[in-house]
Amino acid sequence: MGSLTPRIWNEIAEQYNALLVTSVEEIHFGVGIPGNRTLGLVPAVATGRAIDLGCGAGENLVALSLLGYTVTGVDSSEVQLRAAEKLLKSKDVNPEAVLVCADMADSEWLPGDKFDLVLSVGAAHFHCDIDSVVRNCARLALTGAILVLSVPHPLDMLLDPVEMGPDRYLAVRSYYPDGNRVESAHYWRKFAGSLDLSRSLPEYLWRPSDVVNSLVAHGFRLDGIWEPQADDSSAPCRFRSVSDWLRETILRDVPQNLIFRATFGV
Repeated sequence: MGSLTPRIWNEIAEQYNALLVTSVEEIHFGVGIPGNRTLGLVPAVATGRAIDLGCGAGENLVALSLLGYTVTGVDSSEVQLRAAEKLLKSKDVNPEAVLVCADMADSEWLPGDKFDLVLSVGAAHFHCDIDSVVRNCARLALTGAILVLSVPHPLDMLLDPVEMGPDRYLAVRSYYPDGNRVESAHYWRKFAGSLDLSRSLPEYLWRPSDVVNSLVAHGFRLDGIWEPQADDSSAPCRFRSVSDWLRETILRDVPQNLIFRATFGV
């Protein structure tokens, strides 16, 4: 992601967490969409090890713990990891939890341990090389391990809501941006445009073919792809405030996330 990105995440982490309502009782796969109780992507286990790449403030770490997993969380933001540590302690779960400050696409930090579940929600699209992310997921996975990878849906990333006085319209970006790079984090512009730092935070548009080809190349068997419709009423993670216009246009009619579930080495 580059040296600038962790600094940006450290600076916006507090505002980011304040803008969201996120449950610790259910695994979420994105903002405003159904969670694990509806989609059933992550099974409960008697014993198992899970790693969350881009764990943020740790809500999914707690939810994974409630499903029986011993957890490891990885994030490039020290501020987010401190929040995750505090949350885990406050919920009195998973005393063996490990938190690692690292870029999920780098390989230097990789532990010798391998995991039964590799989870990444809303993080891979900040990396310019999806293949590096998937390669690390393979290095972390036991044979038979489940990978759940959620990225913003390309359709959502193509649409730019624009308000000019009383006029509102949607601008359409290219499905093939140079280097797959989308300048300025798209969801911050939509939901939290006051976070000016997001203008320095590029994202990368990953098409289904990009991700599936990488999964296959690194030894994963694709189990399925999900494009759930947004539903704020049941979403375990949602923004506190969204304009009615956005809710009735993009959120209602455009998929927000593209979720991949795959099994490693079988």
